[in-house]
Amino acid sequence: MTRPEDARDFAGVVCWEPAEISDRLIPQEAVYPADEVFAATHLPMRLRKSAFGQGAAVVCDEEELLNDLTAPNITMLLLAITGESGTGKSHLVRWLNTRLKTDRARPAQRIVYIRKYQTSLREIVLAILEGAVGPRFDEVRSKITKVTRELS
Repeated sequence: MTRPEDARDFAGVVCWEPAEISDRLIPQEAVYPADEVFAATHLPMRLRKSAFGQGAAVVCDEEELLNDLTAPNITMLLLAITGESGTGKSHLVRWLNTRLKTDRARPAQRIVYIRKYQTSLREIVLAILEGAVGPRFDEVRSKITKVTRELS
């Protein structure tokens, strides 16, 4: 058992220099760590939500937000996740994506996760079209490829 006075023995001890730690070891962005690391390091968030033009925000948690997103009576939903830099917006989006795909998947629903970085409009449209079959979808993919080639 560690006695309180033992803690003073380590005062000033540095295990590593911050400059030596890279994003490869401790990713700063929620979009980078493996799913297992993301799940292991996730802490529940306290959120504020408000309906557009309908008064003050109320405090909720991410489970309540997920329930709102998956309510059976929702036919169309626009969700804006806003906040200052570093407040966990990307983390929340990744958490919602994981939960929507694993716990709340619906047969007529398709979740497309668009990464925060290194994503072009071409990649986004192709991700949305992924798995869609038929001549109309093939035509759109062909046009995207042609335009991309011509602009390069």
